[in-house]
Amino acid sequence: MKKLLSFLLSLSMLASMAVIPAKAEETVMPLNASRIDSEKLPSGNLIYLGTASANVKEEDAVYSFPIYREGDLSEEASVTIHSLDLTAIYGEDYIILDDNAEKTGDGVSILERYATAEADTDETSDNISEENTDIENYSEFDSEMAQQFADEVVPDAMAGIEYSSSTTVTFAPGENEKTVKFKILDDKKSEGTEGFSLLLVNPDNAELYEVTSLSVNIEDDEPKEKSVVSFSRNSYTSKDGNATVTIKRKNAEYSLCDFTLLSSSITAVAGENYEEQIKTVTFIPYETEKTIEIPVSGEGEFKLLMSDMTGCESGKYAETVVKIKNNADDESDISLMGNENQTNDITINGLKYNVKYTMPSDNSKDPAEGKIYATGDGTHNYDIPPEVGTYYFATETNRDGLFYYDGYWGDKPWGCGHWDNKYEIDTRERNMGSSHYGKLEYYHTSMWDKGGVWTHSKTVPSVYYQYMTPDMESTSSAFGGQLARFKIANNDNIVINESKSEKFGRTLDAMPATLLNNNQPLNGNISMEIHSADEDKSKTPKSYVRFYGVAAMYKKVNVELNQPSAQEYYIGNEKINALPMQVELNSGAQIAGSKTRDFWTNPNEDDCNIVFTINDTDINGHKGKYGYISGYKITIDPGTNDDKITVNYPEEFISYLNSKKRNKTF
Repeated sequence: MKKLLSFLLSLSMLASMAVIPAKAEETVMPLNASRIDSEKLPSGNLIYLGTASANVKEEDAVYSFPIYREGDLSEEASVTIHSLDLTAIYGEDYIILDDNAEKTGDGVSILERYATAEADTDETSDNISEENTDIENYSEFDSEMAQQFADEVVPDAMAGIEYSSSTTVTFAPGENEKTVKFKILDDKKSEGTEGFSLLLVNPDNAELYEVTSLSVNIEDDEPKEKSVVSFSRNSYTSKDGNATVTIKRKNAEYSLCDFTLLSSSITAVAGENYEEQIKTVTFIPYETEKTIEIPVSGEGEFKLLMSDMTGCESGKYAETVVKIKNNADDESDISLMGNENQTNDITINGLKYNVKYTMPSDNSKDPAEGKIYATGDGTHNYDIPPEVGTYYFATETNRDGLFYYDGYWGDKPWGCGHWDNKYEIDTRERNMGSSHYGKLEYYHTSMWDKGGVWTHSKTVPSVYYQYMTPDMESTSSAFGGQLARFKIANNDNIVINESKSEKFGRTLDAMPATLLNNNQPLNGNISMEIHSADEDKSKTPKSYVRFYGVAAMYKKVNVELNQPSAQEYYIGNEKINALPMQVELNSGAQIAGSKTRDFWTNPNEDDCNIVFTINDTDINGHKGKYGYISGYKITIDPGTNDDKITVNYPEEFISYLNSKKRNKTF
C-alpha cells in the first residue's frame, strides 16, 4: 500500500515531462509513441501500448495513442482497456471516445478512497510523514516509475479496486495497430494536477507484453488553491503528563502540504517541562485533521508555532499556548469551565457584527443563542453598539439547544456512500466560533439515487424579525451538484425555501430569507430547517454542509424627532422668549440622544419601547423642566404616500377607546 500511495502522490506533483499543448477541440493530437524493435521482441502473439506516460493541459482537447500487435496476425484478436481514476474522475475530468466505452466507476478517486479509509488512516499518515522515501523528490517521477507501478503494484493493490470504465479493442485479421482516443474535460475547478491510468487486460488470442499501462497527468489551468491549516484553539491545557494539540486543515484537500512545527518557551523550560518541537507536519491528500501528543511535566507555559509552510497557509490560529498543569482538573483550571462571556465576529452583506453569548459552566451544554450587536459601517458608528438581532446557534437539543439532528430522506447510501447527521463539538473549546457545528453529509455513489439529511429547530417568534440568514458552508466540490437549502416553516407549512448549489465557503450571505408571506409580515411562531441534499440524477455529488447557526435580524425603523417650537413667557408686562423644550429620544436599553436614528424591535419590550424624555430648559438664566408632554404626533412613513399614516396622541387613542367602550366616556 505504501507503493500505491507513493505513486499517487507523485502523480500530483509530476513536473519533469514535456507538456503537450492543447489545441482546438476537434483536433486529435497523437501522444508520442513508438514500436518496440522487432528484434527485441520474444516470439508469440503480442499486444502492447505505444507509450507509457503523458502530461496534458486541462483544456477541452482530444488525444490519441496506439495499441500495437505483433506475431501471427492471421486471426482476430482483442484486448480490454480499463481506466483507473487515480486522482482524476472519469466523466468529470476525462472520457474515452469509443462507442463501446462503458462507465463502471462510482466517481471516487483511488487516492481519496485510500486516504480517507478508516482502516488505513494511521498507517497511511505514518508512511507519508515519516518513512516514505519514494516521494522525497517529486520531480523525479517518470515513465519508468509508472511502468514499475503498473508491473509491481497494480496486480496486487488494484485487485480489489473497481475500474472506472471499460472498452474492448478488436484487431481484425492482418491488422497490427489500433488507435484509441480520449478527451480531457475542462471543469473550471482548481484541483491541482490530476492523473488517471489506462490498463490493458484480458487479451484474447494474444499475450500482453511490457508496456501495458498508460499514465496520463492533467495539469490544472485554474489558479492554484492552497490549503489553510490552523490549531483548533488558541490555548490547550495538559492532562496526565501529555498535551494533546489538534491541527485542522481545509481547502485544497486533494493536495499534499506540510509545515514546520516549532515550540518556544514562555515560563516552561524545554527539555525539562516539555519536549521541544522542531518537526515537519505533513497532510496527505484528503487528510483534514492531525493530533500531536507532547509529553510534559511540572508546570508552566510554552508556545507552538507554524513555520516554513509548503502548499498551505496559516488560518485563524497560527500559534497557540500550551499550559502545563499537574492536574488539569484542579482549581487553577476552572477558567476553562466557568461561565464565560464570549464574542464572535460575523459579517452580513459586507457589514460587521458582534455575537455576544455566555458559555455554560456545565460542559455538557452549549448556548442556544447569542445577541447580535452592530459595530458600525463607516456611516453609522455607535459609541454603544445597538442590539440588532438574535443569533441561534446550531446547538442540538441534547445540549440545551434548539436543533434536532434526526432528518433523513431518500435512498440510503451503500458501499462508499455517506449519510451523516449530527452535532459536531469540541468540548475542550470554550468558544462557539468554529468548533461547534451541525454536520450534514449525504453522498450516494449511484447517480440514479437521491436523498439528503436535514436538521430542524424548535419554534421561535417571528414578529421581531425582518430577515433570517444561515451561517454555513458547503465543504466539498466532488462530482458537482451539491445542494444546500434553508427553509422556514410556519405552522408546519414551508413558506420560505432558499437554496444554493456547489461548494461555497463559510458565509451568512448565501441564503438570506425575508420574513414575508404574500408581501405581508410573517407572524406567529416559525421553525428553521437546514438541508444537505443530492437531487441531481445525472451526478453523484458529495453534499457536505457545516451549519453554525442562523442570524435573525430585528426589524429596523428610523425615528425622526421634531423638537417642540420655542415658547413665550410673560412676567407682568414683560415677554420672555425661551429656548425650545428639549426632548430626548430613547428606546429602552438602546442608544439615546440623537434626534434622528434607527431603532430595532426586540423580544424584550423593555429594550425597544420608544421613550420621550424632557431635558432641562434654560429660561432667563434658570434651568429646569418647565413643561410637560401633553400629546404627540406619530407619522409612520414606509416610503409611499398611500401607506403613510399619522396618529395624534392622545386624541385618536381616546377616540379608539370610546369606540370600544360605548357605555363609558374617557
